[in-house]
Amino acid sequence: GYLSAGSFDFKVFGIEMVYVPQGNFYIGDGASYNALRRGDKNEAYYIQSENSIRIGNDSTTLIDTGSSAPAGTIPATFPKGYNGFYCMKYEITQDQYVDFLNSLSFLQQKAHVITSPDAATGSFAYGSYMGNRSGIVIETSGINNAQPAVFVCNGDGNSVFNDPDDGQTRACNFLNWNDLAAYLQWAALRPMTELEFEKICRGPNMPVAREFAWGTPYAIDANTP
Repeated sequence: GYLSAGSFDFKVFGIEMVYVPQGNFYIGDGASYNALRRGDKNEAYYIQSENSIRIGNDSTTLIDTGSSAPAGTIPATFPKGYNGFYCMKYEITQDQYVDFLNSLSFLQQKAHVITSPDAATGSFAYGSYMGNRSGIVIETSGINNAQPAVFVCNGDGNSVFNDPDDGQTRACNFLNWNDLAAYLQWAALRPMTELEFEKICRGPNMPVAREFAWGTPYAIDANTP
């Protein structure tokens, strides 16, 4: 197909992705609570293909430590992480979410922020102040049901929007499931499965007991100086 004569306004969006190669990997760490494990004992489950996986209580099955997984089979069509796949290199940033918001209608914007899009210039999108470093603000107020707002980043809280210190690359917080699902649909992506997440974080390595996504059991409270 082709476009007829006229004036058009195009904008190209890009998201940095990484490739996770095909290969065997472990699910669960054999120690954590509310985690996946082998069906017959609290050990990691080894995934070696995209074949279906039964939920059960023997050495060839998968279960969770609370034994609350529904009975049945994870079908072969469910993404398990064995095959190669692409995933976002970073979490959704505030700047990326601003691009998403600025592509929506007024009513669509209203469904994905806390502050109404027709609020005054400088209003924070997720509350009356910059809570938890969420610096997305309204630059141009929308008109109810008629014209969408224009959102920008103002992470330092001053009167200059989208300057280098406005937190454009900060992870975007305050997103609920509907926000995330809408963003991913807009970006032609889908949520990763839990199995894919463990493959992304652990790769082919052996599990570490009670490990976090970065591969160790150690974490520092974010409130610690």
